[in-house]
Amino acid sequence: MRLVSLILGFLTLPALAQDIPMPATPVGEIPSGRPVMIMGIVTSAGPNYFVLNDGGASIVVSSGPGWQAMTNLAEGDRARVVGQLDQFGSGMFMAGSIATTDGRTVAVRPYR
Repeated sequence: MRLVSLILGFLTLPALAQDIPMPATPVGEIPSGRPVMIMGIVTSAGPNYFVLNDGGASIVVSSGPGWQAMTNLAEGDRARVVGQLDQFGSGMFMAGSIATTDGRTVAVRPYR
């Protein structure tokens, strides 16, 4: 019974960064193959990516086309991101949703 409850709990986890009831995963400890939440400070930004540093490590976050207009993230901003490592081994974190410090959450792409 307890195992069924645990499995059902994982299957029903919300997809938005603001709704994840678990602590953030340290960037240096992101597992492969499952969505997690990371958070930190944006250290640089480009047209479809940004670099997030959690104080221990940094990772390039792919946010998909057009993210900058939706989130207005800039160097020095804090962000919470739910996503997972690129399945093809690039080491890039593929964002599913991005929560900004002003309370907005932007859904970027569905999880695979």
